[in-house]
Amino acid sequence: MDNRPVRKRRTGVVRHLLLAASFLACSSQMLLVDANSWWSLALTPIQRPEMYIIGAQPLCSQLSGLSQGQRKLCQLYQDHMSYIGDGAKTGIKECQYQFRHRRWNCSTVDNTSVFGRVMQIGSRETAFTYAISAAGVVNAISRACREGELSTCGCSRAARPRDLPRDWLWGGCGDNVHYGYRFAREFVDAREREKNYPRGSPEHARTLMNLQNNEAGRQAVYNLANVACKCHGVSGSCSLKTCWLQLADFRHVGEVPKGEVRQCCCYAHWTQGKAGAGRQALQHPNSRGPCLH
Repeated sequence: MDNRPVRKRRTGVVRHLLLAASFLACSSQMLLVDANSWWSLALTPIQRPEMYIIGAQPLCSQLSGLSQGQRKLCQLYQDHMSYIGDGAKTGIKECQYQFRHRRWNCSTVDNTSVFGRVMQIGSRETAFTYAISAAGVVNAISRACREGELSTCGCSRAARPRDLPRDWLWGGCGDNVHYGYRFAREFVDAREREKNYPRGSPEHARTLMNLQNNEAGRQAVYNLANVACKCHGVSGSCSLKTCWLQLADFRHVGEVPKGEVRQCCCYAHWTQGKAGAGRQALQHPNSRGPCLH
């Protein structure tokens, strides 16, 4: 079964990102979250697996901030880890650029939490941080596939666009955004999916919000990827073109969620009744049902 996300128009990307950012910004209380994070790979120099000599300590045991599931994926895909670190670093740099004029500018701390206690607070900035970090991994893995750096993927196998002129060739080595999306989903979401908080608890709601924002970042990279072409012909006549799938500039990826984030449209309330007594839900003020679904 093909589990790739459906490619949407740009307005769909914005709406998805807006919704995700609003979800996370709804919770203003500080929650006790895991202090470790895979984001710390951005701050850790990671050697290529082939550089380890016999008897050296295995790569995955040296990396801090990984959950149990992420460590298993590390063992299976060791050649991916340095690119995950590159993706996290790209996400952090983009976060710092987008918030460079804000009171909090994505500054990092010297521990495995990377951003410190600020990530315990549900805010638009936190939402953006989750989204842009996940986007960075999709971007880095997709590009590494194209460059032949990973053993389990290669150039994009995306189908030829229907609107591509007949005399244009489809077959250049494109960025493998399909693989990048799938791998980033497995790795980035692993930590959240391992958590087992009671349904309806603030911690469970926060987990769902984190997953939603991770997906928002991945969708941004996937949906903004576009067709790039190169001309062929005598003296630049461009009588023939070869085309392929290419990632959007990451600055563009970062500008979409940052530019469209607005004030939170949700509020917290306590549901009443025998079945839902004491259970917190997030509601849209103009709807009767929970906005987490």
